[in-house]
Amino acid sequence: MPIREKEEQLLAAMEVLPTAEDKLSWLVERGERIPGLRAEEKTGANRIVGCQSPVWVVGTVSAEETLSWRIETPSAMVRGLVGVLWELYEEATCREIQETEIVFWSRSGLERILSPTRRQGLAAVQARIQEMVAEDGDG
Repeated sequence: MPIREKEEQLLAAMEVLPTAEDKLSWLVERGERIPGLRAEEKTGANRIVGCQSPVWVVGTVSAEETLSWRIETPSAMVRGLVGVLWELYEEATCREIQETEIVFWSRSGLERILSPTRRQGLAAVQARIQEMVAEDGDG
């Protein structure tokens, strides 16, 4: 499914949630879906610089040039936020990841309620994903 369609589905799911607290709870639940890392994968090379909470990301690009990735973080909220990115980018093509600007944060209203450090951390994770697909993909 294209990233944009996944994004529309997530936005529709959030639309029915009446409060910011409900939306944040929904995010935490989404984070539980993301595959974690093994202890030996939590290295300095895999750690995201720019996140308030520690976050490690490991990903691979397949022969079909699709991304598969996993994360680890002790923060349930960060795991939920990154979980949205995981749902959008998992098994997407490198080209689609490079060409699609994520609008979920602004359209969902989360951009207004997330702290600047959380937004900075999300941007750092997105930058790492872009690096992974540029290095290994068709970009």
